[in-house]
Amino acid sequence: MIKNKRGISPVIATVLLIVIVVVAAVIIFLALRGFKGEVITKFGEPIENACADVDLDVSDEGDSIFINNLGDVGVAKINIVNIDGTVEDYNIGLAPSRSTTITEHSGTPDSAIPILEGVDEDGFTAYHTCDREFFF
Repeated sequence: MIKNKRGISPVIATVLLIVIVVVAAVIIFLALRGFKGEVITKFGEPIENACADVDLDVSDEGDSIFINNLGDVGVAKINIVNIDGTVEDYNIGLAPSRSTTITEHSGTPDSAIPILEGVDEDGFTAYHTCDREFFF
């Protein structure tokens, strides 16, 4: 029988437990920080709110795509989704109440997805693809 059996002192055990908890909290914080999306604003509000004010009239006239901005928000870029699933990205810089024509495109267009320009948390220009689609 062993009589001189000793364990770690309660102070060392407490310090180790605190270190383990702090390391676990830091790991969880860093993992969850990646879930916070980048905040992009337009007109001082989240850019998603501006997407609700986008209103486009799009039409396909053979070799040309006509886009008329009927909404209150300018559209910086637009994604044209073709029937075969390919996506074409165009820089259109379309102000409210203005229209534009895209003449060089390939495929048969199915829908148009607006991309708005805003400002990120650091004050830099950032782009947001709206969830809304406008069909031809």
